[in-house]
Amino acid sequence: MKSLILQAQTGNLDHAVSFVTQCAKSHGFSEDRTRTIGLVVEEAFVNVCMYAYEKDTGRIEITCNHETASGRLLIEILDSGRPFNPLCSVPLLDQNADIKNRRIGGLGILIIIQMTDQVSYDRVGEFNRLTLTFEKIPKCDQQD
Repeated sequence: MKSLILQAQTGNLDHAVSFVTQCAKSHGFSEDRTRTIGLVVEEAFVNVCMYAYEKDTGRIEITCNHETASGRLLIEILDSGRPFNPLCSVPLLDQNADIKNRRIGGLGILIIIQMTDQVSYDRVGEFNRLTLTFEKIPKCDQQD
């Protein structure tokens, strides 16, 4: 298990994405899958930077854990910002709405949900914990 702690500032985004993509690569994830993991973490990291802390910046801890038996990669993103469950606090973007009528917001959460094999949120004491689970091969590419 590897961890990285950063200030919740968008200027640290490259460090966060580099950390998770290196972790994925070191465990044999494909280049395409690694890019997907990077994009999902980018969306989650930016959301914390933009919305978790009201006045001061806080910290974000990112943990990568590779499950050897299953081959899955679990990424946990912890922050001590205000309690916020992104999975049910923001209505998902209506992809069928006319572009002129679409509300702003919700696309990042949609990307996270659709590009992650499993995503969960829980509040642990004073921390928000978003857990992202990635299979080595996306579900849509797996053979039954």
